[in-house]
Amino acid sequence: MRFKRGFALIICMIVFSAMALGSGSSGGSTSSETGSTVGRAEQTETGDDEKTESTEASEPEKEEVNDPGIETATSLNEMGLGDIGIKDGIYVGLSYVKRMTYLPTALGTEEKIGAGNEVILAFFDFYNNENKSVSIAPEDITCYADGTQAEDVETYIKVECDGIKQFYREDVAEHSQMISVQDYEVPTGWEELKFFYKSECIWIISQDDVKTEPFNFESMYSGLVISRDITNEGDVIYSGDYEIIFQGVTDYVYNNVVYGDQPYTVFKFTINNTGSSAIDYSTAGHKMSAYQNNYYLGDATITLDDKIDGYSNIFNIDSIEVGMSANVYVAFDSFGDGGNLYMIYDDGYISSDYRGFVYVER
Repeated sequence: MRFKRGFALIICMIVFSAMALGSGSSGGSTSSETGSTVGRAEQTETGDDEKTESTEASEPEKEEVNDPGIETATSLNEMGLGDIGIKDGIYVGLSYVKRMTYLPTALGTEEKIGAGNEVILAFFDFYNNENKSVSIAPEDITCYADGTQAEDVETYIKVECDGIKQFYREDVAEHSQMISVQDYEVPTGWEELKFFYKSECIWIISQDDVKTEPFNFESMYSGLVISRDITNEGDVIYSGDYEIIFQGVTDYVYNNVVYGDQPYTVFKFTINNTGSSAIDYSTAGHKMSAYQNNYYLGDATITLDDKIDGYSNIFNIDSIEVGMSANVYVAFDSFGDGGNLYMIYDDGYISSDYRGFVYVER
């Protein structure tokens, strides 16, 4: 039933008048439920009250969801070395700040810088507390030396310092971690550095905070407990338009004429095409990634083309016909001392999602 606007307004005025009389006759003993209802109605009539309600409604609740018990700084815009902040479900801490006279790279080269400047290397420790993968990139962090923005050192080679790599735009899996080093070229003799993460998390660093000794990695989230089910050999990790069966993990050393022996950690799978059409991998953008002790290590290698235990590199498979199968492996740079290994199987067919994962303990 539809009411004309004027008639509806009269009805509303009568109702509000009756409510006001009822409230007055109760001698101020109105229940909290009734009082809160009237309060909300009155807030739509006054600017100040409307502003108050709007502010309360806009308070972020995301930071309180799935609280992992990580202690953050009291003031996120005045943090110091070793403090952890949070923004949009991502915890980020500044673990270590180091100075050098050159920029170290993954190939062992030394990128030179301008006279009168020094390289500042900042080690940031991330934890994705979201229930989805989140992209983390260097441009999320900016650095200012005495109020002037600092740039990174120009290089075409990946930065690596004390065993920590600089990751670019990476998709970090849900409830997983990543540590990355950021580099900046700043004038020597600066008095204060400020690091900003997405404008809201700010670390203030003095000369005394900056070290020259090698960085010894220790997680800023050592008390964090992530529970995952172990994947056993023979487990089906995905069953949909086709089937993926985990066939175990092994170590493999590849002899490269350029770099010598290269150790890899290899995850093996059988793919059964149980669907109604061929699986075409030629257009899929594989994004296999790996984690050790919950920390992101990087993406799978494309270049390794050896056959390992009868399995082919997933990147060498173009298609699988209906009713047919393929034995494939996904290889990563060696995990070194082992620990808990966690691999994301993403064949590129599903945007912002993946086919499955493998979690093993070694």
